[in-house]
Amino acid sequence: LEFNFLTIINDKFFKNLTKLYELYLSYNLIKTINSNAFDSLINLRKLYLDQNQIGFFKDNIFSKLEILEIL
Repeated sequence: LEFNFLTIINDKFFKNLTKLYELYLSYNLIKTINSNAFDSLINLRKLYLDQNQIGFFKDNIFSKLEILEIL
């Protein structure tokens, strides 16, 4: 999903994608990520968020990503 001018990641964006292993969100215009946006991504190991406009992450936003290796 790189280079897609995304600005927000809401709570339902990745719902039911439990088998997703890598997620590339780089080079978008993301400013906001809702606090439960990544909750269903229980098998995610790599998450790329570089080159966005994220000012801060909400508390526990990555708490369900227990096997995340790369952020």
